[in-house]
Amino acid sequence: MDQAKDYDFRSIEAHAHEQWRTQDVYRVTENARTKTGQLKPKFYACSMLPYPSGKLHMGHVRNYTINDVMARQLRMQGYNVLMPMGWDAFGMPAENAALQNNVPPAQWTYQNIDYMRGQMAAMGLAIDWSLDLATARPINNPKKPEKSTASTKEITGVNFKFVKAIADEYAPVAMKAP
Repeated sequence: MDQAKDYDFRSIEAHAHEQWRTQDVYRVTENARTKTGQLKPKFYACSMLPYPSGKLHMGHVRNYTINDVMARQLRMQGYNVLMPMGWDAFGMPAENAALQNNVPPAQWTYQNIDYMRGQMAAMGLAIDWSLDLATARPINNPKKPEKSTASTKEITGVNFKFVKAIADEYAPVAMKAP
């Protein structure tokens, strides 16, 4: 029996990803507690927010894998780890890429966000997708967000303040070595 031929990694990974998704295992709650009821120490593990101007490349894989390994280790040590994801979509890289491809910038940006989110999901990263945000979403008029097929959440003033407040609360402990 050839073990390499019998190892069906695709079905194993698909099963693991489905379990993580249905159990929402990477969702962060502000006041997570241990089984004994004590508050877990907090750690803010934010990598870079990628430009959604194209597809992920090996540089992205490297950065997110390093952060993912650290976040998983800290979770195993009992930390309440906030590992959010967002898209640095407000600026020239995404707009220039859209213009080079003759696609409206908003359409290009949100299509790439969807594609890149799928790439990250395939990697199995321990990201709390409930905090997924895109900097290109208008915040001064939340009643008229850009239309998109993307499921990226709208950043309203309230949501932005919420994410910033969480980051401010987690960031001081991220500076301390566990």
